[in-house]
Parts: sequence; C-alpha cells; structure tokens
Amino acid sequence: MNFKKPKKPVLIEAALFLLEHQSREDVILEPWREALRRLQAGDVESAAEVAARAYHNGASLEDRRGVIDLISQVAIENKTHGHWFESLLLLAAEGGLSSCAYNVGLLILERAKTANDHALAHRYFTQAATNATDAATKASALVNSCEPIRDGLITGRPDWQRAVEIYEQAAELNLAVGMFNAGNVSCWLKDKGQFAYAARAVKWFTHLINRVDTGGTFVDLGGDAEVHQVYQMAKSRLAELHALNQVEVVDVDLILAAAKAEPDSERAAWLLSRAYEFRLRRTAVQAKPAAWENWLSVLSLLGWELDAEPVPMDLGPGSGDSRVLTFKRDQGAPLALAVVDLDEIENNGGVYRLVKLANNVKAVHPGPCLTIGAKGLFVQIDKADGHSSYTVFVSTNSEGVISLIPIWPGATTDDVAKLVDVQGPKYAANNTDEGNTIAILVNALGTGTPVDGKSFPEAIYVNVGGFFNSPVLTVEQARSLGCELPAKDLADALAGVKAYFRENAQRQRRYLGHQ
Repeated sequence: MNFKKPKKPVLIEAALFLLEHQSREDVILEPWREALRRLQAGDVESAAEVAARAYHNGASLEDRRGVIDLISQVAIENKTHGHWFESLLLLAAEGGLSSCAYNVGLLILERAKTANDHALAHRYFTQAATNATDAATKASALVNSCEPIRDGLITGRPDWQRAVEIYEQAAELNLAVGMFNAGNVSCWLKDKGQFAYAARAVKWFTHLINRVDTGGTFVDLGGDAEVHQVYQMAKSRLAELHALNQVEVVDVDLILAAAKAEPDSERAAWLLSRAYEFRLRRTAVQAKPAAWENWLSVLSLLGWELDAEPVPMDLGPGSGDSRVLTFKRDQGAPLALAVVDLDEIENNGGVYRLVKLANNVKAVHPGPCLTIGAKGLFVQIDKADGHSSYTVFVSTNSEGVISLIPIWPGATTDDVAKLVDVQGPKYAANNTDEGNTIAILVNALGTGTPVDGKSFPEAIYVNVGGFFNSPVLTVEQARSLGCELPAKDLADALAGVKAYFRENAQRQRRYLGHQ
C-alpha cells in the first residue's frame, strides 16, 4: 500500500521560520512551533503527540495542515506508525483533511479483520475521495474504497458491477491501477456469462497500454514502478482475451509478444499455441498440386524455414511428386521431413511404408527424420478429463521401431526434434493440437478446398486404422479413406459440425456485445 505524502512538502526549517515570525504573543501557535522543533530533532512520535494534543486549540486549518503534512511526510518516509502519529491522522481526517483520511483508511485496512473494520476503512476512503482536490488522492481513495464492495467484505455479497463503475471513475482520473482493475473485474463478469463486459475489459486494458506507450502521465501514488507493473499485467490479460477470441479482431503479434514475456512456462506455451492456431486459421493459403507443397505452406506459417531445396524421392510407379524437405534448426543438424504424395494411412498399409521410409532417410540424413503422407494424421490420448488430440508425423526410435512425433501450433523445428529420440511420454499438455488445425488445413489444401483466411474448413474425423484418425470435409473423402459408416451418418455428422461452429460464432457475437 502507498501512503499519501504531501504533494510539495516545504522544509521543516522554512515552516518553523514562518510560524516563529507570526505574532509571538499568539500562544495558540506555540504548540505547533514546538511540534516542528521536535520534528526537526528527529522525534516524529513526540512531534505528533504535541500536535495531536493541540489540534483543537484554535489554530487555523492552514497552519495545522502545514505542520501535519510535514509530520506525515517524515513519518511515512521513516515508516513510523506510532500511537500518537495515528491519533494525529485520525483527528486530521475527522477534521476534513483528505490526505489524512486516506492514510487513516490505509492504516485501518492493514489491520482489518471484521466487517466493521472494513466498513470503517471504507468510510475514510470515501471521505478522502469526496473531499480531495487532487486527482492522485481522489483516484487512489476510490480504488481502495472499492475493495470491500468488490469482495463483499462488508455486506457478504460481492458487487462486481458496482466495483467496475468505481474503478472506472479512478481510471478517468488517469490512475493506471484503476484502469487495470476496471478491465480485470470486467473479465470476471465476462467469465460469469455477462458477455458485454468483454468489450469493457478490452477498452480499459487497451487504454492503459496505449497511454503508457505514448508517454501519457498517471497519478498513481506508487509512481512509475506501480504503473509498469499494471501495464505488464494489462498486456497479459489483453493477450488472453485475444487468445480466447473474445475481441473484434485477434492480434496474433500481441499474443506472441505476451507469450515471450510470460514468466509462467505453462501459460506461455498456451499463448504461443493459440497465436499460431489463429495464424493457421486466419491466413489465406493456396492449394498446391503436390502434398509436399501443401505441407510446406502449413509449416511455413509456423515459422519453419527450408535449409535446402526439396529433394525428389523415387518411390516407384504411382508415388507422385514425393520429396524430402529439410528445415533449419537453431541447434543441431536440420530436421528432415519426407512427404509421400499418397494417402498413407494404416488402413492401406501406408503407415508401415512410412516407417520403412523413415529408416531409409535416417541412413543418409544426420539430423532427426520424420515422414508423412498427403493426409494429416492425429491420435487421441485418453486423459483424466477426457482426451487430447495430437497431430503426428511418423518416425522411428533408436531401434528402428515406429515412433509417433507430435506437431502442434507454435512448435518449432527444435521442439519437434527434441521429441524424436526422447524415451518416455511425448504427449504432453503443451504439444496438443486440440482443434486438429494442422491436419484439417493440410487435408483441405490436398482436396483443393478454398482456404481464404476468413472461414476455416469444417471437418469431421474418421478412423483410418488402429490409433490413427484423419479429418474429412465431405462424405466422398471419408469413403476414399476407407470409412464404412453409412453416408447418411457421415452427412449428419458434417451438418452437426457446421451447426456447432454457427453456435460458436453466435457466442462470439455475444462476447462482443452485438446481441
């Protein structure tokens, strides 16, 4: 907590000089002179005692304010909160000095344990906010008066809507903490189903960030350090709203910047994955004739860069334009991906051909080696709360046995390379592709489906043998992969997916306050 210091404290010597040269016969001022002498000697508590005992002796408000401000300045700087200092603050607060009312509220709040304690602190903060003539005291008092309302510390009933209104009053006075809290509590309300508050949160987070970025001034008592702290928090919270698609236009770069700055590795990984998922879903991509070209288009959106020109593979008649792609890594030999221009799935024995191909590529390539066909494949791993989806490439372990390597939105070549020879679980929470975005995009491109960056292809998933699944966009595609479900069931499933995404779009509109 930051106590309110006098805005421009005069020197103790100067104040004492002024009092000394007022009428020496004015006995009313003598105790106030004595308080300054004791303060000058370094005895804050004794100075406060003299001032407190003389508070009602008839001295003018201006004279009392000057001495009390000086005592407060020294006490706060020295972190001296003795009995007499607190008594003096209480007297001054009851006398209408707003800065003292604010500080009394803080002292009570520090020790508050009961509803009555919080009610008393709230009274002093409200008094300070009402009487203060400077924006810093008024705004800070508003924020502190809001806590018991927000958390229901007095009534037992939290009132988040009223809290947002109070925080907004402080925000209008250019208090950075007020801006952040207005946005943050708006997020709480949004999460409880009051979707219109999402836009309110975006407004205040954005306002705070822009004001800092453009060099705007703030009135926070905690100074630049306090402003910087809530500035970073606002960027993180705003990035979360973008990552959750609860804004008008998702800013991928904002999410990526927040992921880079995020100290929590789990949250950073989530932000990174969401950013690249949006990039995959909202970038127009042109379908190419060969599978390797479509895979390259998708992997390029993840930031993967070719290390050399793709090398053609001679896999025999009917294998199409199959090639080995090598991608740069920050550390180690390039990662090799052999792409077969066929639908290599388990139902047709293709997965086993991919395993054999992986071993062949490993024999000539020094780095990690992966293989895949024209279709994106994913596996589902059961978890305690359901299951997770992992888009996979095919590789082999050190013994030449099949190994399925996850690839996910945000995965770098180094991330994937680390999993190739890792012994143990490869399917962690941070490398899922829950929306099967990569596989859907590759399969859509492979069938010539338009990908315009505005509406992402809608697909259902069919089993293509064993643990493997693949997205399909039409009944005919499902049939081509060996799915034997009745055509009507497949058509109904596709219709259900379209309905689901329509509902998502409506939910998005509610978040944005459009309905």
